[in-house]
Amino acid sequence: MTTLARTTPRPIGFIDHAVARAASQAQVTQPSPKVQTTQPENPDTLLHFDGGETVSFLDGSHNLMVLGTTGSGKTASVLLPAFDRLCRAGYGGIAVDSKGSLGPLLRAVARRYGREADVVEIGPYAGAVRLNLLAGRTRAEAAAILEPLLLGYCAHDTDRYWRMTGFEQFMDGYGIADALCRRAGVPMALHVPARMLAEREYALACFVHFKKCASSPAER
Repeated sequence: MTTLARTTPRPIGFIDHAVARAASQAQVTQPSPKVQTTQPENPDTLLHFDGGETVSFLDGSHNLMVLGTTGSGKTASVLLPAFDRLCRAGYGGIAVDSKGSLGPLLRAVARRYGREADVVEIGPYAGAVRLNLLAGRTRAEAAAILEPLLLGYCAHDTDRYWRMTGFEQFMDGYGIADALCRRAGVPMALHVPARMLAEREYALACFVHFKKCASSPAER
């Protein structure tokens, strides 16, 4: 068995802003030609920068942080070339995209190597696989899913007691919203708690249902 040794943290360097902006502006459905041609054929190299610095597959197997302002070229100059190299090497992976714009770009890269069918997009986007983690879950099952998402970052936080108290209150509201979803014949989903916070009329309906539940166990 081969064990990958954790590398010592090191700065890679800086990307030339003019080059990054040009690559970012040219990026519509695929990486710019400059990004493609700078990819090395060295089987151990994941990324190669114009300054001569490289990121090996070993480096890339650990945390790699890319810092830059909006529009500075992080996607076009780092993320897409890395995906291109991984795709060429036959690797797969999971990309988490909060903006919802990465799917078409990844498919364009995969298409170059005949792997477009390997890209499966999960989310509310057109053509994506819709996955509802909460539909049909009991309250305990939903809490087991949501607690790591909402509280995982504060495992050793001295204020965890108060955060847990807030989470329990959140789950009380979740239970009410879940009951309303069942009554309406629609599945519970992650957007429902956000709706409780954003829509006054829906929040009021939840409160009215809560009062009925408090006064009549049959309503629960």
